Amino acid sequence: MLKRVHIKGFRSCRDVEFDDLGELVALVGPNGSGKSNILQAITETARLASWNDPMPLGWREIILNSTIELNFELDSAEYRYHRTQLPDAPYDIIENLSRRDGVGFVTILDR
Repeated sequence: MLKRVHIKGFRSCRDVEFDDLGELVALVGPNGSGKSNILQAITETARLASWNDPMPLGWREIILNSTIELNFELDSAEYRYHRTQLPDAPYDIIENLSRRDGVGFVTILDR
């Protein structure tokens, strides 16, 4: 279950943050307000996090200079996934996955 979403620089999402997400979330707003971009950022971040292959053509330009952070719960444990695409490294994704322990978050993936 997603607990928190923070998106910066992805399409029309300049700096969007959702905290304390529950089991059911509704995105409501007028046409063209960015609802689909929020869902696409979450979906594509999850897809990129699970790929071992190079990023598909076209996606470099879409996520360039963007940062997406997702906090989620899985099997009663809390995780934080952070992905950054910087303009000076256009072919690389910097990503970090951490798991909360008794004190704070401990890094389990950093590449």
